[in-house]
Amino acid sequence: MAYSLGPVAIFVTLYAGDGLLINTVGPFKEFGLPVVEAAVRNGVAYLDSTGEPNFMEEIYRRFRDAPVPVVPACGFDCIPGDLAAAITAADLGGAVTEVGVHFEVRGMLPSRGTVRSGLGMLGEQRVVLTRTRVRFIGEERDAIEWAGGERLTIPRHVPGINTVPAAVPPISV
Repeated sequence: MAYSLGPVAIFVTLYAGDGLLINTVGPFKEFGLPVVEAAVRNGVAYLDSTGEPNFMEEIYRRFRDAPVPVVPACGFDCIPGDLAAAITAADLGGAVTEVGVHFEVRGMLPSRGTVRSGLGMLGEQRVVLTRTRVRFIGEERDAIEWAGGERLTIPRHVPGINTVPAAVPPISV
């Protein structure tokens, strides 16, 4: 059973009677913190779709000892890289010291919140975009490296690993 809390969050009652708040508020840095605080205060597990590194850092720091699960960055931009890095490290016996998480951007139609989040991140001092070349199967491609959320999430699953996120844009850089 699901209840709408507006256009940005959904509360799901799980089969055991526990709850889960799924937050898609974006931009999270602007609107997300009160939602996390309300979930924790009410004993409800929390997850969100953020890809905003500064918000993720704050959530990991502030809610590391929360009495309920608090899991940011469950969007399409962090989960695949996290899983691939964890599986690769496990298959290689933990011998991985660096992982490149390279996405190719095609046909993306971001929501208004995603656009606002991206513009907000670009406006922050800590976000730097760097032109680079990345290896794909059989070729190297132009890409843009940035301080993406994978730099925070992957080391939580694979301690000690250096993570380099990059995106191949739909046009040459």
